[in-house]
Amino acid sequence: MSDSDLRSSTAAGEEVTHRVINQRSSPVQLYWLDYEGRAVPYGIVQPEGDISQSTYSTHAWRLCDEQSGLSLAEYVGPSATLMLLADGSLRVQVAPAPPPAAAAADAPAQGAEAAGAGGEGPAEAGEQQ
Repeated sequence: MSDSDLRSSTAAGEEVTHRVINQRSSPVQLYWLDYEGRAVPYGIVQPEGDISQSTYSTHAWRLCDEQSGLSLAEYVGPSATLMLLADGSLRVQVAPAPPPAAAAADAPAQGAEAAGAGGEGPAEAGEQQ
């Protein structure tokens, strides 16, 4: 894995969900970068597989080739789909911003994702699909 100064912030962030899609021919390891910048393993995305991870917008994530440990991408930010393409490139599609609070209060309730309390680490381990 590459060394970088990227780390998760302890500052309060919005609850978000990242989806990682692996179109490569080899598995990808998903790591959460903790508050000290240490890589904490959170799951393996098999070739042609995907994983969804509940987290916070201030938390940093790294994707690495499972066999070599080579860092493929790092991301911190709003809800997004991170697609590792077969040609080695990365496509990031950021989810649309949520509606303003007043409009959200008038909208019908939708299923809520479980989240960790108080921004202590990622909300939940991802589910491999």
